[in-house]
Amino acid sequence: IAPVMVCIIILTLITLYMLGDMYWHIAYYRVLWIACWACPTGTIIRWKLSSLNGKYQLPLGTFLANFIGSILSASLAAWATIESDHQGAQRWEIPIIKAVSLGVAGSLSTVSTFAKECVEMSEKNATHDKKQFLYAYGTMISCCFVGLAVYSPIVRYVS
Repeated sequence: IAPVMVCIIILTLITLYMLGDMYWHIAYYRVLWIACWACPTGTIIRWKLSSLNGKYQLPLGTFLANFIGSILSASLAAWATIESDHQGAQRWEIPIIKAVSLGVAGSLSTVSTFAKECVEMSEKNATHDKKQFLYAYGTMISCCFVGLAVYSPIVRYVS
């Protein structure tokens, strides 16, 4: 498919999401069209972080992308929880927060590259199995931990 055709398809989808929001007042479509405009930010950050992948023993760029994505997603989810108590869903606050979480944090974090790198590490050499294991579980545990460490205090002490 030609790049022009892809752009036409993307703009058509965004327009349909905007119509769903403004004409039928479906809040989910508001989240989608704002996320479509926000996702290039996360993609560009991830692309810039990928330059760190060949410089160290572990793919540092992918780790940082997932780590920052976890922090951003957890903080935005906590913010959305707080705003939902203040009737933010009736205005634009909640949809914008959810859209930034979906668009920026969603395009910043990467499961497919993470899985590909884990498989490559284990296939290169049998001695790298330990390194692959530590990288895979270290990434998952640290991202879950930082997500909880960010989300819990915000929701507990701010709301």
